[in-house]
Amino acid sequence: AYLDTFEFPGQKPTLDVEFRGDLRDIATTTATAKLLTAKVRKIGEPYEIHSVLGEVEFDGRSNRVELKEFEMTDDRGTLVLDADWNQELNRINFKIDSSVDLANLIALYTTDNRLREIVFYSTPNISAEGFLDLEELGKFKDFQFPGEVPGKRCISVIYGWITKPAWRF
Repeated sequence: AYLDTFEFPGQKPTLDVEFRGDLRDIATTTATAKLLTAKVRKIGEPYEIHSVLGEVEFDGRSNRVELKEFEMTDDRGTLVLDADWNQELNRINFKIDSSVDLANLIALYTTDNRLREIVFYSTPNISAEGFLDLEELGKFKDFQFPGEVPGKRCISVIYGWITKPAWRF
């Protein structure tokens, strides 16, 4: 399947999952998952991620999922992501800071060869905070980003232009 397309040179990844509560009643359950891996790459591809560290927590009492920690490193830099979701709003709030090799990272997760045509002459430094509206996500034939990244929080995409006051998708 999909995970079979990746290889983990050196140390194998670890995933620890802990459940608390009555698993027959999701409203009483909490769960924590921790992922740690050293090197990972797609079989046959030269791009390599050096490390991934993540922790996600589910709280059935509040119907909330929180990405408590996510950090990934490659040859170019680090990607740090914070996110949370709650059932009432059904949207993912996120904050991302990245200096990784974005084009190669995206290419790991898609078969769209158009992304291989993207060329960055220097590594983009991206800082953004916003949300992804999951109610709207399935309404588009082609991928669009149904959410918002307010401009005052969008610090930099360094290529000699300034972002607009707000991005609405």
